Amino acid sequence: MDELINRARRILKDSNNVVVLSGVKLMEETGLTDLRAEKKAYDIEITYGFSPEEMLTEGFFSRRTHLFFRYYREHVLQMEKLVPTPAHEAVAKLEEDMKLKAVITRTVYGLYQEAGVNNVIELHGSIHKNICPRCGRNFTASFIAESKESVPHCPDCQVAIHPKFTMFGERIDNGKISRAAEAVSSADTLILAGAALDSPLGTYAKQYYRGEHFITINDVPEPDNPMITLSFTGKCSEIMPKIVAY
Repeated sequence: MDELINRARRILKDSNNVVVLSGVKLMEETGLTDLRAEKKAYDIEITYGFSPEEMLTEGFFSRRTHLFFRYYREHVLQMEKLVPTPAHEAVAKLEEDMKLKAVITRTVYGLYQEAGVNNVIELHGSIHKNICPRCGRNFTASFIAESKESVPHCPDCQVAIHPKFTMFGERIDNGKISRAAEAVSSADTLILAGAALDSPLGTYAKQYYRGEHFITINDVPEPDNPMITLSFTGKCSEIMPKIVAY
């Protein structure tokens, strides 16, 4: 492991265009429970009468707005209390050292920004973006959570506020896909953290990466692949701080 760490440090020290693909396994290190995990999903369906996949849809928002916001507050926005891990902070150091060009993530909780990272491509949007459909004003997750209304409304327009993360069944914004593809294709070092190469996030690596060094970090071993330079098995929050200590 020590030799792998030292090799990763040398790679990052010599890199000027690092891109991080950040997966759900990294998020789980914050204490996040996947809402679709079997027991969690079962408990949610017993409580609300619907599964997370049914409630977090545009149709459900339109038809059962009160129940949508009850679930949104009681489960999704509770994750606003998550804090960045040492892995998030390690990525922020890469940006501070002017090596990181972008983080690409499918999660919606804004932990990279909280850690101090500026260039984050949130493929599925963010819980911190909740828009008035009429005037376009943005409302924070805290505003939604603390609102006394069962359905939060824009104070100016009296229109129900609309969360702007990508709901189940919706397509990812083409502009974000293009930005992510461009970032990966121009990187000289790519880090896939908390996801497998055969995951949806790993698809960006397989389709677009043509750089020199590809580092993977995941809690399960990655099968041998000629495109991988270094592969770490373990927690991102333990490995990432070590490899950025170049």
